[in-house]
Amino acid sequence: SKFSPWLANGSLSPRLIYSEVKKYEGERAVNDSTYWMTFELLWRDYFKFHALKYGPFLFRLEGLSESAQRPLDERLQQELFKSWKSGNTGTDFIDANMKEINETGFMSNKGRQAVARYLTQTLRVDWRWGARYFEEMLIDYDAASNWGNWNYVASLTEHSNPSVDPEGDYIRHWLGSTHSGSPL
Repeated sequence: SKFSPWLANGSLSPRLIYSEVKKYEGERAVNDSTYWMTFELLWRDYFKFHALKYGPFLFRLEGLSESAQRPLDERLQQELFKSWKSGNTGTDFIDANMKEINETGFMSNKGRQAVARYLTQTLRVDWRWGARYFEEMLIDYDAASNWGNWNYVASLTEHSNPSVDPEGDYIRHWLGSTHSGSPL
């Protein structure tokens, strides 16, 4: 929706968006877009309450769990993190998303989840490095949503779903026409 920068800085009310979505649904129809708009607003609120409940525990390596996946040695993590940040991992969907955030300060929610999973599960880099990088780069940065989402994604074991960009259009947009558009 691209509402997130205004939600994050408080100049747009989530209640107003919710109200307008419900009004639209009443006058026209409920559809996938209205469902996902409401879903994302609820997810945003969930992370607000989550942050209030758990506070500083969100920032620990192990997050809210009892233990954390042991990251690689620091030097290797730094090399992998540098490639990830610059969008040079060799994984097209990840690289396209990193190019987008670096150029625009924005990334879709699905993109954020995919790059977070890739950094933490595939590259095994400390998830907090990614959360801090997003804190620096995102124009819609929100502490509760960012750190909550990174904590959540870091505990998952599956990788991004290729169905997010099945035709490779997003990848080709951000990486150029020479790329295959292969999600992974």
